[in-house]
Amino acid sequence: MRNNKLKIEKITKGLIREISLDMPSDEFTNKIMNKVFLEARQKPVSYQPVISKRSWQIIIVSMCIFVCFILFVTESNNKFFEEFPVTIDINPYLEAITTFINNLFGNIQIPPSIFIGLIPIVALVIADKFLRKIIWHNYTGN
Repeated sequence: MRNNKLKIEKITKGLIREISLDMPSDEFTNKIMNKVFLEARQKPVSYQPVISKRSWQIIIVSMCIFVCFILFVTESNNKFFEEFPVTIDINPYLEAITTFINNLFGNIQIPPSIFIGLIPIVALVIADKFLRKIIWHNYTGN
């Protein structure tokens, strides 16, 4: 077994020495880059967001409706559900969610310096989004 392995290694070393590497011509890189630049001029790249504006609007409206539902409709003194023949008691689910969140994050105390650091980071991320959009708009001319 060991002799076979040594023979295979010798054979592959010999083959590698015999076969020379193919070298591209001196103009190869220039030709490829010229083709790339020509294609870029012919087909300009346009910005296509992953999630369209219409989808974002639907998401925001849905979240607003959900938050309003949670805040106003699920209160225990609200008579909204009394009009329906089938009543759904949501309070146990909400209590389970709130206790889970309290148990998960209840013991964590974040110092104020972290919040002071997070505010500029969030502001920079938001500013970055708008600046990228403005720069992209100026760059593409759209």
